[in-house]
Amino acid sequence: MKASPRVPFLPATSFLSWVVDALLIFLIAAGLVWPLLTSTTYLDHWESIAGAFIGDAHYLAENWPHTQWYPLWYGGTRFDYVYPPALRYGTAGLSLLLDASTARTYHLYTAFFYCFGIAGVYVFVRIVSGSRSMAWFAALATVLLSPAYLFLDYIQAYADGYFRAPQRLIALLRWGEGPHTSALALVMPALAASYRALTRKSLPAVGLAAVLAALVVSNNFYGGVSLTILFAILVWTIWITHRDHGVWARAAAIGALGYSLTAFWLVPSYLRITRANLSIVDADSQPLHLLAALALAAAFGVASHRWASRRPEACYGVFVCGALLAFGGIVLGEHWFGLKILGSPGRLVPEFDLALILCGLLLASWVWSRLEPWFGEGLLPRRIALLITIGLGLGASYHYVSHAWRIYPETADHRQRIEYRISEWVNKYLPGERTYVDGSTRFWFNTWHDLPYLTGSAHQGMLNQAVLRVQWQVRLDASAETSIRWLESFGVDAIIIHEERSQDAYDDYDYPRKFAGLLPVLYDNGEGDVIYRVPRRYPGLARVVERAAIAQLKPMQGGGDIENLSAYARAVEQGPDSAAAFAWRGSDRMHVSAEVEPEEMLLLQISYDPAWSARIGDRELETRKDVFGQMLVDVPPGRHEIDFVFELPLENLMGRILAGLGGLVVVSLLGAGFLSSRADQTAG
Repeated sequence: MKASPRVPFLPATSFLSWVVDALLIFLIAAGLVWPLLTSTTYLDHWESIAGAFIGDAHYLAENWPHTQWYPLWYGGTRFDYVYPPALRYGTAGLSLLLDASTARTYHLYTAFFYCFGIAGVYVFVRIVSGSRSMAWFAALATVLLSPAYLFLDYIQAYADGYFRAPQRLIALLRWGEGPHTSALALVMPALAASYRALTRKSLPAVGLAAVLAALVVSNNFYGGVSLTILFAILVWTIWITHRDHGVWARAAAIGALGYSLTAFWLVPSYLRITRANLSIVDADSQPLHLLAALALAAAFGVASHRWASRRPEACYGVFVCGALLAFGGIVLGEHWFGLKILGSPGRLVPEFDLALILCGLLLASWVWSRLEPWFGEGLLPRRIALLITIGLGLGASYHYVSHAWRIYPETADHRQRIEYRISEWVNKYLPGERTYVDGSTRFWFNTWHDLPYLTGSAHQGMLNQAVLRVQWQVRLDASAETSIRWLESFGVDAIIIHEERSQDAYDDYDYPRKFAGLLPVLYDNGEGDVIYRVPRRYPGLARVVERAAIAQLKPMQGGGDIENLSAYARAVEQGPDSAAAFAWRGSDRMHVSAEVEPEEMLLLQISYDPAWSARIGDRELETRKDVFGQMLVDVPPGRHEIDFVFELPLENLMGRILAGLGGLVVVSLLGAGFLSSRADQTAG
């Protein structure tokens, strides 16, 4: 009889059961989130940051397939800096393929990965524990339950409106954590492939693990952090239980190959910019708290080494306990003891949830192994125990399951929302002009149109941190005159204010009426939403300025440095009587027409980046950063037509080459697995 073909990564005898089980679990999850997969476009959660991801994908779809510069946020920044690429490209690609709005395809993308992640839990548990029933229980518990409710009282404040749905689903719906949810969905499959690579010395599994790890990071950094923590625990666990020193080399190969696949966007400057902005996005970790975490990790290492050394059967148990200790320490440490170990620990509640589920099932399995002799080892007792367990699980999740489709409230008509109305008005009456926007309108400002505004929605990608000073001062300071100087300095043509009675979901302004009577009103809907004109001498983002006035400026000493701010605003708005015409030529090109005298130069109210080159014909001009992080250009006297081009940075070029080489290695590894399976089939 001819042997069945061996499939790399999975035992041949169980391949069909793996496929059927994983597909069934995916369909169960899909049934619970069916509205997201089929019809949802605008949920009635306008406080959600999902609008920023939708708008980001909209811009990419309008500038497909790639853009290097993103002119809409923070005075401009590199497109790669804004956010990891997977979700934005997935959403934009689906939008173009299906001819649907990015609002619709965002929900389709994130819902698919939500379901994929539940099946991924099954795959991981079955591979590492070797138990099909344990894997089924883990997947069903993940899609139905959130044991974190037992430990975190603050998450219950908003859980009732969702019928106590799983936390990973609430994070997706209410807060718009689509990237994190999608990354988390890939973490467990990445660990499953890693386990095969580390224990079976499977080269194809090394390639698959690297691809999945790259996809995790390419969706979200919090998912990347979670994968890093769990991967480290897995490697340690495999080493102490198997005592195979080659584990370290294979783990390093997975890490190196995984990074190579992200190297085209995850370049050194990206890491530097992200690190510089982390204190804005998340609270800084405390050194003493990190020491406490390291002490806890050391204690786990010692205990696991003593208990599980050279015991391969203990691998799964040690890993699960380590995962619970890691995420319990991060999440509960912050909630119970105020420990700041890692960024915003509350964002890792879904990971803590999963660790609780896996550990709870492990404990239940241990208890059953002790009780099973009392009931006998026949099939009937096992079925009875299975039915009892399923009944308890369904009972705990009955409230959620029976109302599963009611937690996706769609907005009856999104055109009645202030976020849409403001965006439409600005697109019609202020096209191409830079505005200042805050509140929930800031998140949704680019959902329907590509509108430039000084604020943005992903601070970790901010190239020029001086922009943040503008935001703090406009939001919190009572002085309208100071705010106006800041807005003038950064080329803002209009500011959108939402008062307390506005439909906008946030109340971001401490003094929303401070511009009344000082700035001309362009729009007032009588509902607490006002757009003021910021008076500027000339339109556009280019200014001819005096060299002496720029040379006298000093670096800003905080947002309250009024003297220096006023001097900068005068240099920008009260300089030479020479208008410079500015125009975008796509996303990566600018054109300026200007007449410059010998003691003058050109200032662009664009965030400085050394990748911008300026040319008059074949002559390249020198560019540099001014004290406010914007672009200065040395221009010879005379009337000139100046072209600006964003050149591909060398680090990105090298990253593309490295990613291409990494892709070839992955194809070779997977091909080796395929040829090996065919050879085994032929021999059989």
